[in-house]
Amino acid sequence: MWQKMWHLLRGHSSRGDTFQPLYKLEQLAGLSRLPVIQVRAFIADRGETANGLPGPGVGGILASLLRRDLTFTRRVSVTGGEDSGYLAPAARSAASHDEMLTNGADSNSVIVGYLQSNDPARIELRIRLFPRRGKEGSDGDLVVPITPGRLTALSPSIAKKVAERLDLAITADVAQRWQQHIPTSWEGLLRAGRCWEQRDWRGIVRLIEAGEIHPDALAPLSDDTPDSQASRRGLELANAQEPDNPQLAFNRFCSIWNGNERPAPHLEAILRAGLAAGPGHGKSHMVLPHILVLNKQNVPFILAHSEVAYRLLRNNSFALANFSQYLGQLAPQDERILSIVFETIELDPDNPSGYVNAVDALLKGKRPADALKVAESLLELCTPPLSDRTMYCFRQNPAGAAAIDRGEFDPHQFAIEFLKRTHSLARGQ
Repeated sequence: MWQKMWHLLRGHSSRGDTFQPLYKLEQLAGLSRLPVIQVRAFIADRGETANGLPGPGVGGILASLLRRDLTFTRRVSVTGGEDSGYLAPAARSAASHDEMLTNGADSNSVIVGYLQSNDPARIELRIRLFPRRGKEGSDGDLVVPITPGRLTALSPSIAKKVAERLDLAITADVAQRWQQHIPTSWEGLLRAGRCWEQRDWRGIVRLIEAGEIHPDALAPLSDDTPDSQASRRGLELANAQEPDNPQLAFNRFCSIWNGNERPAPHLEAILRAGLAAGPGHGKSHMVLPHILVLNKQNVPFILAHSEVAYRLLRNNSFALANFSQYLGQLAPQDERILSIVFETIELDPDNPSGYVNAVDALLKGKRPADALKVAESLLELCTPPLSDRTMYCFRQNPAGAAAIDRGEFDPHQFAIEFLKRTHSLARGQ
C-alpha cells in the first residue's frame, strides 16, 4: 500500500486521450499574471450564530460569496479556503496591517470583514482592504448594512463596492450573474451559518434540497471533509445548481476523485465548467493536470496549468508540490525543480509531499546523501504523534483517507519503506 500512497502524494495517473484545451498556452501564460486577491473568512464578535445574531458561519458564507463574485469578473484570481481561513482576533485592529500583508503572501490585496450586531434584524458588515500593490487609495473601510429587507441585494452590493475599490470594471453580464444564487431568506442564512459552525453536513444538505439556502453555502465548509458522505451529497446538489462556480467545482472534484484509478470523463467536465466562468481559480488549475492523463501530447497543458496554479497560489504547498512533481516527471531538465521543492518544504514543513518530491529531485540530480537526509526528515515527520496538518495531507485524497480508515495504510510505515527505497536507490548511484 505504501507504493500506492506514494503515487497519490505525487498525483499519479494513467495514460489516456488527448486533452481538448480550454485555453491556449499563451492565454494560460496571461492567467498566471492575474492580480491575486485574498478574501479571508469574515469574523464576528460572537463565537457562534445564536438568538438570531450572526456568527462566524454567516461571515464564512458571505466571504465565500464575495470570492465567487470577484472570480466571475475574470480579471483577478481570488484565494480562500485553506489559503486564508479564520483571522486571529488580534487582526481586528488597524495595528494588524503588517500582519495582513505578511499573511497575504504574494497577494495584491487582502480583504477581511467583521460582523457586528446587537439587533437580530440588523447586521453591520465592515470590510477592510489591505492593498499590497493595489491602486492608491484603495484601502480603508467599507460599511455595508444588512437587514432582512435588503438581503437579496446584499451579495451584489458587497461585490460592487469591493470591485470599485479594486478598480475592476464590471460588465452587464457579470452584474447579472451576481444576482443568481444569492441569499433570499434571513432565517435560512442564519441556519446555514449554524450548520457551517457545527460542521453539520446533513443539515446543509437538507437546506439545499429544500431550496432554503444558496449552493455556495457549502463551499466554505467542505474543504476539510472530502471523505464525508453527506458533504459529497451536498456538493453534488450544489454543483448541479451552480456548475459555473469554480470553488464548488473544485470541492466536488476533491470529494470524488480517486488518484489511484483511471479518471472518469465527467471529472474533467466538472472542472472545465468552473474554469470557463472563473479562469483565475488557481485550485482548479492545480488539479486539472491530475486528469490530463500522461499522454505525451498533453504535456504542454499539464505543465502550463500546473504553472498557473504555482504562480497564483504561492501560499499553497499543494500547488507548489504539484508543479515540482510534474516538472520532475515531464521536464526533468528544468532548473527550477530543486528550488521549488525546497520552497514547498519551507512553506509547509508538515506536508509530506514536499519531502517525497525533494527526494526524487535530489536522486535525479545525483545527490544521494542529500536525498537520504530529506528521507530521514520525512520519517521524523511521520513518527507518531503526527501533526494534524500532516494527517490532513495524507487524507486530502479520498483514496488515501479510505486506506487510512481501513487500516491499510500507516504513515509511519510508509516513511520507513520510503527511506529503505531511498537507501536502495542511493546505493545504486
